Amino acid sequence: MGATYDLFKNPPRPGSEESGKYHARIIPSGTRKSKEIMEEAAERCGLAPGVLSGALDEITRVLAFYLSYGYVVELEGIGTFSVSLKCRPVDDGERIHAQSVHFDDVHLRTDKVLKSRIRRQIQLARNPGKQGVQLTAAQREQRLREYLTTNRFVSRRQYMALAACTRGQALDDLNRYREAGWLVREGCGSNILYFPA
Repeated sequence: MGATYDLFKNPPRPGSEESGKYHARIIPSGTRKSKEIMEEAAERCGLAPGVLSGALDEITRVLAFYLSYGYVVELEGIGTFSVSLKCRPVDDGERIHAQSVHFDDVHLRTDKVLKSRIRRQIQLARNPGKQGVQLTAAQREQRLREYLTTNRFVSRRQYMALAACTRGQALDDLNRYREAGWLVREGCGSNILYFPA
């Protein structure tokens, strides 16, 4: 069994009457947590899951330490991590002070080894549930309900792939489900997740 994909229509460009073109996108199969990854890795390499979990925890601490001091960190076979910053927009660079500049995010540029392994292993199959047709509101809701029977939560990006919809439609749907009382939102910023109520 491989990864499932489907075709999603790009929204037309502003001012254009042409219909948007289609692009392929993976349909999320679910989420694998650290515990599951550690257990499987332990079976492959012979180390105890607890040892691997402790090692990952320490690597995360060291990674955070070096990133917080402005280093770019390369984990061979995985990728290169770097920090991005944010500040309020101004016309004069002299008007920006240290207290106005804040941590924004961590970026990962994946290593060619990881990309190569995925490229060799990935087997793609078209999603049988839809043939490039836009889903109705009822179909989108049904897909999410089915997804949440085997997954604890859904992110906005996961929902976009699952429901074959745009970002705006996804936010509208998720807010509607919250108002209906069967979905709750937790987190903030880019870390928002939606859980069954």
